[in-house]
Amino acid sequence: MKDGKKRRKRNIIGAAVMAGLIFAAMPLGVAHSMEDLRDDAESAYYYDSTGYAIYDGLEKRREAAHNLLTVAQRYTEAHPEIISYTQALEYQVQANESAHDDTFYWAGATNMEMGAAAQALAAELEKLPLEEKDKKYPAQMIAQMRSEQDKIERSSYNDEARAFNARLHSFPVNLLRNFTDVKELIPFDEHGAVVEDTAVQEPERDYAGEEAAAEQSTRQEESLESTVEAWAEGYAEKIEDRVGQIVEDKLDP
Repeated sequence: MKDGKKRRKRNIIGAAVMAGLIFAAMPLGVAHSMEDLRDDAESAYYYDSTGYAIYDGLEKRREAAHNLLTVAQRYTEAHPEIISYTQALEYQVQANESAHDDTFYWAGATNMEMGAAAQALAAELEKLPLEEKDKKYPAQMIAQMRSEQDKIERSSYNDEARAFNARLHSFPVNLLRNFTDVKELIPFDEHGAVVEDTAVQEPERDYAGEEAAAEQSTRQEESLESTVEAWAEGYAEKIEDRVGQIVEDKLDP
């Protein structure tokens, strides 16, 4: 009789341990599933549903910017006032070329800045007495950059990134994502128009607003972590209480 009770107790405890292991493995399972989905969405950056590659589009925009710089550098000696514009564009081209992050945020942000710098330089060149052979190039290079940007913004990657982000914020993934390292993907069409018809001026930064937004984000993250921890602790307590009750019911004569 005692041996039977011991076996039942071991079986119940084993089942409880197994349930705990399954519960503990949930974040890992969610992480693997979301990583697979993210890889699928991310692959569209390199080859979307139409065969277009955003990384190739960015390279073509940099090539057009380089060509614009080549024209501008012919006039820097006679017109040193455009040097700051050429330096700004050179910097943004290099920044975009070296922008490598796993969300594509910096690739999109530096692409926007590169377009603005190119437009600003082109606007300055149009004020100069360019040689006849060079007059067409500023507008032509900007047109090429606009055309490529339009392709980037119409790429299916953008929709796939948004769909993935929506999954990342859906229940129950939104409760477990803090236990994983899976990050969002940034759509390139959410950075706004890169090249405008007029020179783009860098907007003044609202440092107070940015600080307040950062503090609010931190509070939200802390609140979410507290909610998840409280939920996990409560769930664990319920399992423990239930297992204890089962053991008592089974072992009491």
